[in-house]
Amino acid sequence: MVRTEFLLRYARKKSLQRLIQRACNEAEAWNAFHEAIFWGSGGKLRSNNPERQEESLLALTILMVSIVYYNADVLGKELRRARGETPVFWEHIQVLGRYTIRRRWFSGGSRR
Repeated sequence: MVRTEFLLRYARKKSLQRLIQRACNEAEAWNAFHEAIFWGSGGKLRSNNPERQEESLLALTILMVSIVYYNADVLGKELRRARGETPVFWEHIQVLGRYTIRRRWFSGGSRR
């Protein structure tokens, strides 16, 4: 009964259809982002150790959130104009390559 009621409401209300479509698009964007960033070993966890798996997924999450923060912080207004509401995109990020992280970046020093 609850499902039928929801389906009838969904069929009637265009605003609900748009809301659900937008949420699905955002979830798909995040999943595609996850696949693009977690490219190593074909996107599969290669360890049977639950602690190592958790470390890998936490590192991946930190990296993804960092990219989203960078997008929102650096691109700001242009992001809202050109891309819409979500800062989940990665075309400008070099996912394969060598990176150097300097300790001073984490101790209050700016890299700019």
